[in-house]
Amino acid sequence: MKEEDTLRLVSDLISRTREGVYWDFKQKHHENKAELVHDVLCLANADWVGSRYLVYGIEDQTFEIVGVPQENRRNQANLVSFFRDIASKFEAGRTPTLRLWSVSLSGKNIDVLEIADKPEKPYRLLECYKCRGVTVLPAIYSRIEDTNTPIDKSASSDQVEVMFRERFGLNLQPYERLKHLLKDEGSWKSWENGIYFHNAFPEYTYKFDDDVEALDEEWVRGEVGHSLPEGSQVILISFRYYGTKIGEVGYVSFDHGKKRAIRPSWAPYRGGRVYFYEEGSLAFAMQQHISKRDGNDHSSSVSDPANRGCKIRIEVLSANKVKALWETTHDDVITDTKRQNEIFSSGMRELSRHPQTSSSSTNRAFS
Repeated sequence: MKEEDTLRLVSDLISRTREGVYWDFKQKHHENKAELVHDVLCLANADWVGSRYLVYGIEDQTFEIVGVPQENRRNQANLVSFFRDIASKFEAGRTPTLRLWSVSLSGKNIDVLEIADKPEKPYRLLECYKCRGVTVLPAIYSRIEDTNTPIDKSASSDQVEVMFRERFGLNLQPYERLKHLLKDEGSWKSWENGIYFHNAFPEYTYKFDDDVEALDEEWVRGEVGHSLPEGSQVILISFRYYGTKIGEVGYVSFDHGKKRAIRPSWAPYRGGRVYFYEEGSLAFAMQQHISKRDGNDHSSSVSDPANRGCKIRIEVLSANKVKALWETTHDDVITDTKRQNEIFSSGMRELSRHPQTSSSSTNRAFS
């Protein structure tokens, strides 16, 4: 988050003069680490779509801005190190993903601990964690409105069911659930006719269609191929749910057929084009799927057509960034191939410096 976004968030939460399902106020940082773990688990498992927040420096009864005292104050590195050190106590080593932001509000220092919303719920310990007389149990904790599950109890079965439905994508519509299932590349099997199906949910299938077309786009021009004049080819992958087609993406073979990637989207840039995967799209989900299956992400090492020997990564952009690219270009379209390549090269390097995603470009961890 940018500083102005953090300030806007904190101001909005304070104005509500209450705590809620996804935010909690604290006057100061936790003195007891077990209490910190409990609060983080409750918020991480809460039934809410979006980030969750622990806001330090706010009196939780009067909602007065008091500022964070230095006593027990933690920074980002402290938090990451602490949860990394106790990761072995968590189921599958999965700990909530945290980010700490610090801002000044009304002349007072405020810390905001952001807890990412990920479909890995429920987060829970496999063994007790104890600190100075306080014990966090190997139970599932959550939060109802402004109230945490008591530290000596567990969330209700109804709350736990909601968490597992999210983990397994059972709360999603077919198109969204397809993207969720693609993350589990090891569960997809193939029939003799080339149709792939999910082992547990065989109503979801995808197939490499036979139609082949030549492809001449900037992102593959740096790869020299000979099977077609343009050096690369694309076929369609169609996705079906109970036989009904619910989506398709392009599957590109380039560099003499040695590299493969899902065809990215593009947007105009200074008269040329830049290429990207849109965050949350079927194309990005399938690119991750085939990268895991093949053990290599070829979209991260595309040869630069304007600078031989250099490599370019196809970045992942947020929907807002994609919209901004389409709204800010007013340049005349350039048709010269050499100039297109040069603009593509500079544009892609600009995107790599400022990708503006809600996840990082190195396989997209929360940031």
